[in-house]
Amino acid sequence: QFFSGLKYGYGINRHANMDTTWDAMLTMFIVVTGDNWQAIMRDASIEPPFCTSTGMLDELRAQGA
Repeated sequence: QFFSGLKYGYGINRHANMDTTWDAMLTMFIVVTGDNWQAIMRDASIEPPFCTSTGMLDELRAQGA
């Protein structure tokens, strides 16, 4: 779950995300085929305070989200 907890932005959204295995596979297909991969990489490379913190991610996992 290396990319779990990525916040949605322009490239990572409800259609292209890493929330489930299937969504992650589809997102990686988008990246490999070159379709809007720059936006996905830009969204995946954000740093604090704009990303989900480890503590917040642990709380979300504990809640089953």
